[in-house]
Order: sequence, then C-alpha cells, then structure tokens
Amino acid sequence: MPIITLKDVKTLLNYTDDTYDVRIKALIPYVQDKVVAITNNHFANDSIESYGEDYVFASADNPTITATDPGFTEEGFKNGDDIWIHGSVRNDGVYQISTAASTVLTLTVDASGVVQDEDVEDEDVSGVYITYVRFPRGIKPAVANMIRYDLLERAERTGVSSESVGNYSVSYFRAAGLGLDYPDDVVGGLDPWVIPAVG
Repeated sequence: MPIITLKDVKTLLNYTDDTYDVRIKALIPYVQDKVVAITNNHFANDSIESYGEDYVFASADNPTITATDPGFTEEGFKNGDDIWIHGSVRNDGVYQISTAASTVLTLTVDASGVVQDEDVEDEDVSGVYITYVRFPRGIKPAVANMIRYDLLERAERTGVSSESVGNYSVSYFRAAGLGLDYPDDVVGGLDPWVIPAVG
C-alpha cells in the first residue's frame, strides 16, 4: 500500500468532492519519493528481505522481478506489500507488489516506479536487496499536508523568500539544507521519522 491513499488524503484535508482526485492520485508516488528523500528513511523492515545476484527485472504492462531460485514468498513477501529495491543499476526505489510467487514478483504499475529491463547477473553489482517497507500511519497528516501544498500553494509560494507591501510582509522558509522544494512549515511534520545523515 502506498504511503497514503486518495481516501486518506480527502479525509485529512476535508475534501468532500472529486475536484482534485486525479491530481491527488498522480501526486501520491511523487510525494512518497520526496518523503523518503527528506527523511533519509526508506521505512524498510529487514525482517522480510531477499538478496539475489541473479534477479531479472522486466518492464511490461505488468512488470516483474524473477529469481532463479525460490524464495520470495518463503521470505514472507505477500500481495500488496511495498518493497524497497536497492543495489541495482536501473531499478532502485519503492514499488508495490501486485502478486507474489516463489520465484516471481509482479509489480503494480500505478503505485510503483517505472521498471526498466535489467539482468543483475550482467550488471557490475554484487547483488540486489529487496526489502519489505511499512509506512507508519502517523506520517499520513504530514503527507496530506505536502499534497495540499502541491495542489493549492506551490504556484504562489515558489520562489518567494520575502515580500513586503505597505505594512504587510511575508516570508516563506524552505526546508533547511534539504534542497527539496517544500517550506519548513509544510514538511515539519516529518521530523519524527528523519534519520540523520552520517558523514
């Protein structure tokens, strides 16, 4: 399941009609990637993890990850799980499993990144990890706030650091040092999940 659903966003933002539904659905994976980058946290649980040197990624309408040896369901992966792929050349990122079988994971296209064809054995990598991801429920209000900003405020606040008109003045502060284009007041709710970068 992605970091937040359309229903969650509408409930948290008190949207009762479908005016923004299409844009919200499009923004969810984008904002999910931003949350991972801002927090330096993939929300990975390595109690369910698979490692392979022979995985084959296939792009298609229903993209797949295939392994030579059984292990995906034996390691605990299930339909609907989010996974973090890391160590590949072309396919690192968070994806969602549509169907899990012993040697094949089929991914959900609309909730996942774009899968590129890749044969790990042919790449200059030692191996690829596939790790179960679980996003905490408590992060949803902060994610909904980011989506609200993208829907309603980004156009008017982007690029403004200070503005004065007569006795009125306003300043918008960016998230310090993150290089990601959300003001502090929007992403501050992510603070409990930030993992400090080392080095």
